[in-house]
Amino acid sequence: MSIVEAKKSLRDAPESESQAADYADRIKKINGVTPFIFLANGKEILFWRCGLYPPRPVSGFFSRDDMERLACLDHFRVPLAGATTRLSIVDPDYQHHAIKVVAESISKAHRHFLSVMATGKTRTVISLIDLLLRNKWIQRVPFLARLD
Repeated sequence: MSIVEAKKSLRDAPESESQAADYADRIKKINGVTPFIFLANGKEILFWRCGLYPPRPVSGFFSRDDMERLACLDHFRVPLAGATTRLSIVDPDYQHHAIKVVAESISKAHRHFLSVMATGKTRTVISLIDLLLRNKWIQRVPFLARLD
């Protein structure tokens, strides 16, 4: 289920946040489900997970399959507190600590991270992806690594 709050192109899309949040609250009271929110003005489209993440620009409206996938992840998601990493992927303590810190930040709805390590960044990120996949926080990940 989703809401599209559309405004004239002269208005900024984020201006409709409070109105969309009111609609989402009403829908949640009636159906027990928090809808996905799109804020649009003809020039830009923002996707908002009310109560989870702030609005972010997207290139277009999501397909029904995309929204069903996100709803499924929301339903089956397991809290990351106490989740463990696989020793077969990472071993040093500093890698486990980095994964724990990022997982805690993800649980608090943060979306941007920077890892500065002399070695082990790729294995650390792979282990983090594994952790998020096993706990139903994500399903697909584009992963790029630069080889020099």
